[in-house]
Amino acid sequence: MNMPDSIDVLLLVPPMKPVFRPLDLSYIFYEHAKTTENLIPVQLGLLSIAAFLRREGFSCQYFDLSHFQGDPTLFGTLTNLINKYDPAIIGLTSYTSNFNATLKVVEIIKKVNPNIMVCVGGPHVTFLDEKSIEQSNYCIDVVVRGEGERVMRDLTYYYLKGLSLEENVKGITLQKENISAHDPLIKKTPDQELLTSEELSNLPPIALDLIPPKERNKFIYIPLNASRGCSYHCTFCTNPLFWNHKVRFRSPEKVIEEVLIAEELFPNRMIEFTDTILPFKMNHFENLVNLYIKETKTPIKMALTRANLTDNKRMQLMKTLLQNEGYVIIGVENADSKILELMKKPSWEEQLQALKNLKEFGLSSIPSWMIGFCGENISTMQTNLEKVDYLNRSQLVDSIILEIWIPLPGSLPFLAPKKYGVKIHSYNWDYYDRAVFPPPYSLYNPNTGEITLSSNQIWSYYLSMVSLQKVWSNKRKLNKRKDISFDQFIKLASKNPRTLYFSPAGESNINIYEDLIEENIVKFNRLEDFLIYK
Repeated sequence: MNMPDSIDVLLLVPPMKPVFRPLDLSYIFYEHAKTTENLIPVQLGLLSIAAFLRREGFSCQYFDLSHFQGDPTLFGTLTNLINKYDPAIIGLTSYTSNFNATLKVVEIIKKVNPNIMVCVGGPHVTFLDEKSIEQSNYCIDVVVRGEGERVMRDLTYYYLKGLSLEENVKGITLQKENISAHDPLIKKTPDQELLTSEELSNLPPIALDLIPPKERNKFIYIPLNASRGCSYHCTFCTNPLFWNHKVRFRSPEKVIEEVLIAEELFPNRMIEFTDTILPFKMNHFENLVNLYIKETKTPIKMALTRANLTDNKRMQLMKTLLQNEGYVIIGVENADSKILELMKKPSWEEQLQALKNLKEFGLSSIPSWMIGFCGENISTMQTNLEKVDYLNRSQLVDSIILEIWIPLPGSLPFLAPKKYGVKIHSYNWDYYDRAVFPPPYSLYNPNTGEITLSSNQIWSYYLSMVSLQKVWSNKRKLNKRKDISFDQFIKLASKNPRTLYFSPAGESNINIYEDLIEENIVKFNRLEDFLIYK
């Protein structure tokens, strides 16, 4: 049997560990979740790193464990990939909600081949670098902190040369190479400098060609970025801290080049701009819009903006970009003035005016909304329910994206929970998701210690908001399509319990590996015992 040629780096998207969602939430999202079947989101960070590594002369492959077709088990899928590519290094990217699944991937890699260097990057491990290595039982060899292109290039070069990573690679946290009796086990090297706007613009286009041909006829979702970073200071967000509060801009020509590659490779595609500050720099935004309309044939489905960036000129450009087919997301997040101030968001009056500006320009708007943020209580809950009802009744929104606020590692409330009145109940990362029961925290008044919203109340608050928005969504359908009844949904769930595993964000269906849901088998059995339809 001929062994394959070894590659330098295999980049993996970890799976999402399926979370068993309550029936009430699953039923509300059932119809919406069905519309995302066969959708594959592109991971910009890993594919940018892959393109950069290839340009630097390293061999590289990419596999999305969450969405690409593989073996029924995670162990089988990883074994097949390792046998196929025989990589020297495996790199993964990790968010908080999929970190437990990332740990499972790392564990399997080391079982299959303990000689593979395993490195993990992304927001979660950047902010919890040492803890992440410890949680992996020291199976994670290196954490890549922050922006990954230069770090992965240097790491790959010096590792393959057999030279010291501690001495030569910035921006990593790793197990110490030479441990004496009194040395700590983990070493953190100095931070790596961020790429400049010029360097970003000189990066090769993301390696979309690494998406396997057999996956390309599925619906490919491409969340484009025309910039990196954020200069704002929203209390709930880790994005500005991840990028050191700096913003860099990619050349519009480079962005368009990636769109043209996507148009050639993927017959079914959806493109969105996910920059948090897309229209921030007027000249850059204007050039981007004009070039996009001139050179491409794929309408933009969605773009983000902020309430303070909805002046007439910007909105006219946004309308041109969306071509009457897409919608705008504004991070409204809350309707209570004190909560918005604590969030460091624009005031409710500014947010409301921004939504009116969008409506005047004929733009569809779908604001995002956070439930259960620091300082919330029964009174703010009532305020938000009333305002969501008002926005729908006034036809200022087309829908609203609702999510439970989560105290993500790196955010200010996670770092100083007592200051913000957050009582964290669990560090099981599976529950650090926008719609999982129970939420991993409660809220209290820092001055009195009194609970203002318990974990269960936050969940009820979320369900109330979701149910209200569902009512308005049904009204907008004008009875063109009738949802299935709850009884029909129960019948479906009893025949296929996987119906209760989904992402309420609606990004896509996820792979459900048999060995990643073993702990939930008992829940399947309980469900079958509970349901009257079998």
